[in-house]
Amino acid sequence: MFAALRYAATTGLSLNPQEGKAALIPYGGKIQYQVMKNGMIDLALESGKVEFITADYVKENDKFSIKKSVHGDEYTFEPALKDRGEILGYFAALKMKSGSTHVKWFTAEEIEKHRKAYSERSKMPEAAYGIKTVLKALLRSISISDELDNAIGADDFFEAEFTVKGTSADDAAEKLKAEKEKKTIDKSDKESLL
Repeated sequence: MFAALRYAATTGLSLNPQEGKAALIPYGGKIQYQVMKNGMIDLALESGKVEFITADYVKENDKFSIKKSVHGDEYTFEPALKDRGEILGYFAALKMKSGSTHVKWFTAEEIEKHRKAYSERSKMPEAAYGIKTVLKALLRSISISDELDNAIGADDFFEAEFTVKGTSADDAAEKLKAEKEKKTIDKSDKESLL
C-alpha cells in the first residue's frame, strides 16, 4: 500500500473516488495504483496543448463514423435515444490547440482480446475498461506532455508487471523507480557528452 501511495503522490492526481482521476485497487491481497480515464483527461488538458478530448463506447443502434484525411481525423457520434443495443466498440478523440484532430477506434472484440492479454484479473467493468484502453492508446500515440507520458507509462508498467506477470505491487513500484533512475542517469550522461 505504501508503494502505491508513494507513486500516487508523484502523479498529483486525486484519489477521491467521485473525481475518477486515480484509484488504489486491490488485486490478490495487494494494492495497485491506477490512473483512471478522468486523470488522463485532466493531464492532457492541463498540458495547455489540448482543446477538447473525449472517449466513449458505441452501441449497435448508435450512428458513428470516422473520416481520416491529411487534414486530421473527424468523427460523428449520435447515440440512439432508446434501445441502443450491445456495445460494438470504443473511441477516443481529441483536438489539439494547433488544430490537428485525432481519433482512435477499437472494436469490442479488440478490447476483450486486450483485456485477456493484459488485465484479465481487473475488476473494472467492461465498458470502463474499454474506454480507458482506447483513451490510453490515443494518448500514447501523441506526445502531449511528460506528465501524461509518465502516467500512461506507469499505468502500462503496473498493468504488465502486476496483472500479467503477478509481480507484487511493492516490487513493481521498486522496478519502476529503478527504471526511472536509470533513464535519468542515461539522460545526464548523454547531456554531459554534448
